[in-house]
Amino acid sequence: MKFKSENRKIIAIGDIEFTRTSIIKHIADSITEFSYESLNSIELTKHIPALNASESKSGFYTYILSLNFKDAHSEKLVVSDKPSEKGIYLSITETVKTLKKISAVEVALN
Repeated sequence: MKFKSENRKIIAIGDIEFTRTSIIKHIADSITEFSYESLNSIELTKHIPALNASESKSGFYTYILSLNFKDAHSEKLVVSDKPSEKGIYLSITETVKTLKKISAVEVALN
């Protein structure tokens, strides 16, 4: 059985930035900012596994990032493990682990 990486077919349509006080989501021309105070929880779940080490820093190429808000709605985003900017070495898993330490929001890594 041969496996072929389908991860190259996934294209970026935006980015997500984590600050000390909020999450900023950029998709196309739209910018949305969520304060951590508006969130109940954040979940990061493994999505599509990488087939080789060069595709991923932690063994998985993409994750599902779930933002669960206090007003009972939620957003799910597919995010890459690797940062989009060169010179930044934190993966999404490292970022979420750091967020767990500095924020009161419940954080789950699955």
